[in-house]
This record gives sequence, C-alpha cells and structure tokens, in this order.
Amino acid sequence: MNSQSMESPLNPVSGIAPVKRNRVADQVLAQLVNLIVSGQYLPGQKLPPERTLSDTMGVNRTSLREALRRLEAMGLITVRQGDGITVQDQSLNATLEFVKFLVSAGLSLDRKFILSLEETRRLFAIQMIRLAADRMDQESRERLNAVIADFPKEMSQDLLSGEWDYRLFLEIARATKNTVFVCYLNSIKDIFGMLRWLYNRLDQDQLLSLGEHNAKLVKALSAGKKKKAVKMVDLRMQQDTETLAALLEHMPPQPIE
Repeated sequence: MNSQSMESPLNPVSGIAPVKRNRVADQVLAQLVNLIVSGQYLPGQKLPPERTLSDTMGVNRTSLREALRRLEAMGLITVRQGDGITVQDQSLNATLEFVKFLVSAGLSLDRKFILSLEETRRLFAIQMIRLAADRMDQESRERLNAVIADFPKEMSQDLLSGEWDYRLFLEIARATKNTVFVCYLNSIKDIFGMLRWLYNRLDQDQLLSLGEHNAKLVKALSAGKKKKAVKMVDLRMQQDTETLAALLEHMPPQPIE
C-alpha cells in the first residue's frame, strides 16, 4: 500500500488516522464514534467504504467489521450491502448500547449526560417501587431482607463499586413480576458502578447511611406501604440530583479514548 493510496481516498479534514495495534476494534470504534458525535459525519451521510476505512486506519477487515457491528448496535449507523455505511441521527436512533459505551469510554462525566442518567434512574426506580409494593410476595420479602442483612459492614468493594446497590435493585425488580424491568436493569448494570463512584465523592456520610435507608425502604415495601416507599426513594434521589449537579458544575466533558 503506497502513500498515495493512504492519502487520496480521505483528506486530513476527515479526521481518520492510523490506529494502534492494541485493542484494535475498541480503538476503531472510539474513533468512529468521535467522528459521528463531533458532527464530522452528519445523519444521512455515508462513511467511507470498508476497504477505504481499513486501509486508512491500518487495520484488518475483521477488526473493522467488529467495530461497525457495535456501532450499528448503538444505533449510530446502518450497514446495507450495496448501499454502504450510513450515519444515523443519534437523537432518534441511539440505543442503550450507546449509553453503555459512553459510560465505559468516559463521556459519562459530561454534566448534561450524567444528569440525564440520574433523571432516568429516578423515574425508573419510582415506577419499579410502585409495582414492587403492589406485587410483593413472601419469597420477594425474604430475598430483599437477605440483601439488607448482607449489607457490607465496612467500605468494601461491593459497596464502593455499586455491586450491593445493584443486587438490591435487582431484587426489587424481580418483586415487580415484570421480566422487562429485570432485563432493563441487567442491560444498564455498568452504570451502577459509575454512579456509585460519583456518589462516593458526594458525601461519605451518605454512603454510610445507605444501609439504614434501604432497610427502611424494604420494610415499607414488605408492608405494602407504597406511598411511603415512593416518597423515601423520591426524596433521596432529589437530594442526590441536587448534590450531583453541584459537583458536576465545573467538571469538563471527558474525551472518548
């Protein structure tokens, strides 16, 4: 492959550059997401053909196709044989896979994005609490109480990573008897860890009071006290949102890496 073939298909303005060999598909994906998110390729535009992308980035077609498959799963492109790779409008077509990528890549620290996550988490949690209170059975009570009894006594990894939070929310989701709640929760598991990392920075006293607060929540759910349970969650999350917004006020967006 000569220098002319490297330069002629794509000019430097396109932003596409050779890729390092470690974690090739991940780096290809990050570069393509950056090109789309930054607006260098707009909805309806075509990305360069696979062969051109492969040659310009210096990667094999297997790694490129893996990145394109993941990009399509995020809702950022469509790939059709004979029609090429078309950029989609992320505001209309982006999926939870895109959210998970942003979390893992670091764009989750963008203030607007993280507050959107927090708003979604709050709405999801409140509706889940309502259904769980209505549909709680003895088996659900026992599972929830088992999680409460297993609350980490110290600042363990389970607590700091959000793993304990996730286990509690998962049991509440199971108590709703709505399998889609469980599926949705599983699909955003990575976000729990990211949110817990942020909350650890908010207030250590808040972290230590988590067990007591959730013990009261489970008690209210077990008793079928829906309004009380919803109010507890809503007030706690309002406080989280206010503190989180203040923390993120001066935090700059993070680049995709």
